[in-house]
Amino acid sequence: MELYSIKNCAVVYTLICSILACAITLKAAPCWEAKVRGAAFIPTNSLFREIYGSAAGNFDAEIAMNIGDCLQVWANFDYTGIDGNSLNFCNPTSINIFSGSFGLKAPFDTNDWSCVYLGFGPAIGGIQIKDNSQFSGCSNNTKAFVGFVAKFGVDFFFANCWFVDFFADYTYQKVSFQKLVDASGVRIGAGIGCTF
Repeated sequence: MELYSIKNCAVVYTLICSILACAITLKAAPCWEAKVRGAAFIPTNSLFREIYGSAAGNFDAEIAMNIGDCLQVWANFDYTGIDGNSLNFCNPTSINIFSGSFGLKAPFDTNDWSCVYLGFGPAIGGIQIKDNSQFSGCSNNTKAFVGFVAKFGVDFFFANCWFVDFFADYTYQKVSFQKLVDASGVRIGAGIGCTF
């Protein structure tokens, strides 16, 4: 996948926000939802797992708005931080992954108290790697990426406007430092949200 500069990411971000702003005007009386979620981030790349382990904590916040009877636009910010050890010398290393994603989501009401949803959208973010070595000291590098997120989940409603969200997201995020870093993976978790 071609790598993008921060400037190109900003252009894509502005374009997506403009499209979402136009879509938002399609409905005069919007219904909003906001949620915070925690998840286990499970990397799909075997080299990534060898260095940083098989799972890590992930936290995100999301807001969505109805733009019709069966469609929502959403925006999400998420963060994952993992510590590990380099393969050759077992030197400490850490990776921080932060991204914003936007897209469309289709909720399907299954009954009065639950709703299944599917979603998809682009993701723009950065990957920061910090390495500590007794030979070369400390290095700290950050690169931007453009990827995508596919979403699946079930919301269970209680107490009028509150709900619990159980979800599984797949995120594609790759960037090239000295070597290609494939930080793609699955996020499985739960959160709490409200509609307003």
